[in-house]
Amino acid sequence: MHAVTLEILYVDTLFFINFALDLLSLCLTGVFLHMERRLLRLLIASLLGAAYAVLAVVLAVHPALHLVLSLLCAFVLLSVSYRSFGSPWRYLGAVAVFYLASMLLGGAIEALFSFLETLLHSRTDARLRPADLVLLFGFLAFLAVWGLRRVFSGISTRSFATVRATLDGKSVSFPVLVDSGCLLSDPISGKPALLVRLEALSEILPSEIIACARSRTAYMPRDPAYARRCRLIPAEALGERRLFLSVRMDELFLLPAKRSRDGARRIDAYIALFPVERHHFGGFEGLLPSSLS
Repeated sequence: MHAVTLEILYVDTLFFINFALDLLSLCLTGVFLHMERRLLRLLIASLLGAAYAVLAVVLAVHPALHLVLSLLCAFVLLSVSYRSFGSPWRYLGAVAVFYLASMLLGGAIEALFSFLETLLHSRTDARLRPADLVLLFGFLAFLAVWGLRRVFSGISTRSFATVRATLDGKSVSFPVLVDSGCLLSDPISGKPALLVRLEALSEILPSEIIACARSRTAYMPRDPAYARRCRLIPAEALGERRLFLSVRMDELFLLPAKRSRDGARRIDAYIALFPVERHHFGGFEGLLPSSLS
């Protein structure tokens, strides 16, 4: 007579832990890559990911097939969560960041689960299973971090905006991401600065300013008329410290949202020109300091 080992599967715990893990991983991916985050999209994607996790366990999917399906699932979850990645390479980078965040969070949850299991001596000795406590603590920590971020990132609740820049009678409008981590400012006057892709302003910028901004080591224009409106602002980008040529426009306006009744608002700031052509800010043309939004 053979001994039969029964393994209890808590489907609800499995579902909600994977839901929380996917939600946090998707949020971290968006934060790391400066992508616009919509809660509804993130929730839908997390529900899909949790549903797949339960089906994979219940149906006992083969490990090799599970690896392929998990990769496809990651692409689906990111596509549902975020509208645009700018390029295929950035898409692959987002998948890598998502997997890294999942592994880090999964390791933390597993460590906490093991600790609670040891502390409570078994999974069923307490009214709350260790996994339930992990889930509860995880959501409380997430809400605490989210609340603190809202408190310390300023009063603005807008995640993106549209900017209109005018120079020498020519204007261009472009979308920017509102970022509390964008702290660029002119070291002389202290005025804040937006970080904007050079290509977004190429239609209105003089060729001399474009050439100065594209140089590996940015330098000031020789024409006095242009030099008076330019600054060199130090900042860290793509893992290195460098100087960005920054321009003071004739007019710089923050345009209202489509559903807003407020009018355009003039802002007093420089525009730091970001010269890397293939880099996109999550489908936006640049970053706007939250203090200006």
